[in-house]
Amino acid sequence: MPILPIQLVVSNLLYDLAQLALAWDRVDDEYLGKPRRWDARGLTGFMLVFGPLSSLFDLATFAVLWHVFGAGADPLLFQTGWFVEGLLSQLLVVLVLRGRGTPMRASRPVVLAAAAAALAGLLVPLSPLAGPLRMQALPATYLLWLVVVLAGYALAAQVAKRGWARHRTWW
Repeated sequence: MPILPIQLVVSNLLYDLAQLALAWDRVDDEYLGKPRRWDARGLTGFMLVFGPLSSLFDLATFAVLWHVFGAGADPLLFQTGWFVEGLLSQLLVVLVLRGRGTPMRASRPVVLAAAAAALAGLLVPLSPLAGPLRMQALPATYLLWLVVVLAGYALAAQVAKRGWARHRTWW
């Protein structure tokens, strides 16, 4: 299994706690220019663009964990690596996709909550919770890979968002 149920619960808990701060986010000024109704018509198209994009980076992480770090023979390493990458990529993409304009312009509470959840996710494998959660410390070289894959994902999501938003007035 790429991730254990308890690891998924902890990841979702950290992510969900960070998302509570979205209530304090600021909305892009141009979005507030006129009243809007909820319109889910473009949701399917959005999922068909951003779902495969996310999956591409997930597959790259799977491949690197398996072939570069030998995690096929070490399930704890694979599950820990997947836990950390999954959590951090979720937190990052919310910051990138949250508005039509430049990413990372979220309010301070949103950025701080995302950073706190990311830090907690990075520290869990080093904490006393690692044993009960069946995790282990990650190699430093994996953390370098993580920086590269997350930067690539953020850039790709930003490019896709700009292309998507160019053809959609409702973003």
